[in-house]
Amino acid sequence: MAAQTGADKIALWNLTTKRLVTELPGSSSIRTLSLSSTGNRLAVSTLNARREPTVEVWDVQAGKLRSALHLPSPVRSLAFSPDETLLASFDNQGTVAVVDWAANHTLTHLAVPPSRHLDAGVVDFSPDGSRLAIGEDYGRIRILNWRLGTVVAITNLAQMGEGVAALAFSPSAELLATGFANTIRLWDASSGEPRGHLTNHTGTVRALAFSTDGQRLASAASDQTIRIWSVADQVQLRWWRGHQSEALALAFLPDGKTLASGCRESTVCFWASTASNRPPTHSRLPISIGINSPSHLDAQNYAPGELAPGVVRRFGFAFTPDGRSFITTDLDGVLGVWDTRSVQQTETLPALGSNHWGVALSPDGRWLAVGSGSGKVTIWDWTPRRRVTSFELRFEWLGHLRFSRSGQFLWAMVMFNDWKARFKIWRTADWQEVPLPGNPVGDIYMADFSPDDRLLAVGCKDGAVRLWDFPSGRHMTTFTNHAGPVSGLVFLPDGRGLASTSFDGAIKLQDLFPPREGAKVRSETMSVGNVALSADGRRLATGRSGARDAVKLWDLATQRELLSLPGEDNYLPAHVAFSPDGNTLVAVSFAGIANLWRAPSWAEIEAAEKGAVTP
Repeated sequence: MAAQTGADKIALWNLTTKRLVTELPGSSSIRTLSLSSTGNRLAVSTLNARREPTVEVWDVQAGKLRSALHLPSPVRSLAFSPDETLLASFDNQGTVAVVDWAANHTLTHLAVPPSRHLDAGVVDFSPDGSRLAIGEDYGRIRILNWRLGTVVAITNLAQMGEGVAALAFSPSAELLATGFANTIRLWDASSGEPRGHLTNHTGTVRALAFSTDGQRLASAASDQTIRIWSVADQVQLRWWRGHQSEALALAFLPDGKTLASGCRESTVCFWASTASNRPPTHSRLPISIGINSPSHLDAQNYAPGELAPGVVRRFGFAFTPDGRSFITTDLDGVLGVWDTRSVQQTETLPALGSNHWGVALSPDGRWLAVGSGSGKVTIWDWTPRRRVTSFELRFEWLGHLRFSRSGQFLWAMVMFNDWKARFKIWRTADWQEVPLPGNPVGDIYMADFSPDDRLLAVGCKDGAVRLWDFPSGRHMTTFTNHAGPVSGLVFLPDGRGLASTSFDGAIKLQDLFPPREGAKVRSETMSVGNVALSADGRRLATGRSGARDAVKLWDLATQRELLSLPGEDNYLPAHVAFSPDGNTLVAVSFAGIANLWRAPSWAEIEAAEKGAVTP
């Protein structure tokens, strides 16, 4: 693999050994690179010292320049023939040429309309070197037999005028794969007849590669995904996210199983393309009426006192410390215990009352806090199911209950019909209410304690994130870089940073020591809801208002999106959480559905791969 590293170097790696082979001189004017199939030759489209368009051909092993081809226009695509003796080019003026580069002799050329887009205009040789595929603007495709001078023109006009950005011949040369916009099309490489199309990408397809046996096709697109397709069935086998920016190059290693991808940020990822891709098991559990249920129009249901069960929105969900069970409500607000793996109820808890809107279990599993439509928060000693105490807390339509990670504090937020919020904190040692730091006013939408309970962060309706020393109440700093209400907030594992989400669509990291506005992980086009941190501190999960990717999973160290989990409604998740064992992720949406995704454990994966029964 070849990549420009800095303004004056081109680095070449052996992808099998993953070691640097050599470095060649580069420049800031490099437009494109092309490496021969053996890795012995490198073609570089650049400008010479007189700023003239030039294609340099390098001997990689010797580190020497073998030829410099001077051209009338900058070149946007290059391809070596399989025997490395010929070089094809596509320039900005629309000239496609096949050149004997050693003799600097043009064997043939073809004039096509110049491309409007930087991405359009690509060439690729067939495996036997006799034909050249040409991808043009407006979706046009031609297959040139440069020896005979014949051309097969493929009718493939793109609806929006997009240009062809990627080409690949199958190893047998029977098929040609082309990529433009978010579509991959397959063609009979001899006749030009269509042989199918693949459409799961949501961005422009930038690179294509067939496996060595021709049975699989890999694709990379500007949506930052890598996808593997079955050529025979024309179905997607698996897909991944891993690059911080769009991938521009793909190559299967000689083993036919490992796929290498290179992105615009000069990073390379390796993928086990034939590994079993086990998507998380998705289960749905209705626990509440939806936010837009017509029952809220009945005014008598909002009479003073206890709210009618039909109008209470319930988003409470709590995993037990071992992650094997969880506690939530049914549609009437009666608490129950469910098995996490099967999502089957194992115990109902009518003795704990009904019409509950929220639930939280302390990290050690001792205390259960439940919020009721009657305007109370009740504390239960969980194992003996013994009531300990209760607090008054008026409720109208939305609430959250959370224990701090140490279990020493419980906080509650309730939101009223006018979008005003009320926030309270209790100390679990004696169940006394703790005064709010600095006497902050209402409109606190979200909160989190640092792992050592010495800091309290609150997210507010005005988009601010305020940080307080706790419990002294000393104000430390305020971050104001959200443009909408803060919907999620969590301290990072070391307590020195915060992750926050907002209805403005932003996901941000804030540095606390010293305080400064941190990196923006992503700015989404849709609102981002609650945020959760995995128990090992490596992953963030964020809820999103969209069924196609209801929850997104992020790698905290690299700040890269790893995957999206689809839901079945378009409502923003009000609650997102990982199970303590890290195998299950839950998102409770405003539609009243608890969506659970369960990934197999390492033991289950190993057992399945050995053909054993899943434990």
